[in-house]
Amino acid sequence: MNYNLEYNADKKELIVSFTYMRNIIIEEEMLQRRYHQERFQIKYGRQVSLDDIEVIPKAGDKTETNTTFMVKLGKPLHCGLKRISAESPESIRKLIESLREYNQNDNRVKSLTNYAAEELEGLLK
Repeated sequence: MNYNLEYNADKKELIVSFTYMRNIIIEEEMLQRRYHQERFQIKYGRQVSLDDIEVIPKAGDKTETNTTFMVKLGKPLHCGLKRISAESPESIRKLIESLREYNQNDNRVKSLTNYAAEELEGLLK
């Protein structure tokens, strides 16, 4: 897992970006199939069965995903992190560990990283 932390002193916030692995779910595969079915119909004027459409990645395949969120003391973390914690709890655990290990002499950044780690731990419960 890759991550990047950036402190914005003007806004007193921490911007956290990280990459994690997750599985493609059947709903995502079906959305891709429907998209290609519609495009084919528009282009060629005839209907194709969803079963005849092959897409990559398929449900169950792993894919690398990037996300970014902001941390501000007293503000809740982005609600999409709840979904990520359900899809890939191990990546959230690794991010928490990385935040806790992040060593910065600036106490404002330490308080933000500690706050983010505590909020992320709450998502895993």
